[in-house]
Formats: sequence, structure tokens, C-alpha cells
Amino acid sequence: MARKLTDVEFRERVGDRLEELFGSAFDADFPFTDALPLRAVVFPTSYALDEEQLAALAGAALAVGGHEAFLWYTEAGGGQWASDLREPADLRALWCEGFENVLFDADGVWACFQSQDFLSVIGASSPRFMIEFERRYPRLRSGELEWARLAGSSVDSASHREALCEFVRYVVGGDRHDVLAAAGCADPDEPRVA
Repeated sequence: MARKLTDVEFRERVGDRLEELFGSAFDADFPFTDALPLRAVVFPTSYALDEEQLAALAGAALAVGGHEAFLWYTEAGGGQWASDLREPADLRALWCEGFENVLFDADGVWACFQSQDFLSVIGASSPRFMIEFERRYPRLRSGELEWARLAGSSVDSASHREALCEFVRYVVGGDRHDVLAAAGCADPDEPRVA
């Protein structure tokens, strides 16, 4: 069952991990530190992951051995919660309370940031977690391409294009050519990096 944590409980249980994964000052534009180098965009989302996306996240986490997740509302006054991933209804109820949420495990294997831009960014330290997530949510890559096309087509200035390209590279790295090209951050005719 989900349980609200006091600030003291939260800091005692996961304070060090929180700083390791997100840095000392949370940045919604670049939510994860290098402790979570594997990243992907989940798109589209509403104000929270939908049932299929949340089930994929919980399933991937359970597959790599974790069952407890921590929810942190990054906006002032939101609070912190501990939830058992084996109880998806509890987690779903918590997750839907607002946006700009961070959900992560205490072992630092994965985290998910829900943006106000109707997307989530998944970060992982374990390739197995990302493989398990994509296996459970096969629309991950097509959603990333859709997001990149929409984001790339809505850019109206060089400075916005530069900021978008920086974010896309932060999320997908330099090796996912199709996503970079869809956002206008790579030449579609460039050879792909294997």
C-alpha cells in the first residue's frame, strides 16, 4: 500500500539516491544525472503515464528485482510517497495526482520524470531495465519518433532549435539517428551510427 513519507523519512530513506540520480538542484529540462545514462522518451502521455505505460514501467522494475518505488512531486508542497510496484492501483492513484512527478527506485536502477509537455523521460543505469521496458511497451520507439517530429515542426527560432537539439541529444544520445533527424537535429542523409 502506498504511504506518504515525511520530509525526514524521505531524506533518510532515499536522500542520497535522490541527489545521485537528479543532482543537488532538480532541473526539469535535464532531469537525470549521468548515473542514469540510458534514456528514452515516452510519448504521448497525459498528465501521467497511462495504464499500459505504468504497467510496463512496473513490470520492467520487477523484472530487474525491485518492488518499491518512490514518488516525489517536484513542485512545491506535493510531498513524497513510497509505493509497492506489485500494487499498480496504488501507484496509479498517486501518479495521477499531478505532473512534474519523479518516480524512481531506491537502488538507482531506473527513474521516470513526467513533464508538463505531455511526455515522460525514462532513465536507467541498467540496459536490462530498458530492454524489459521496451519489451512491455513496444510503442516506445515509434512514440519517440512522433514526439521528435512534432517538436521539430513546432520550433520557431534558431535558439529554440538549439535548445530542442540539446534536449534530444540528452535523451536519445547521438546513436538514434531517426529520432535526431525527425527533430531536425541531424541530417537525414547522414550515415547512421551503428
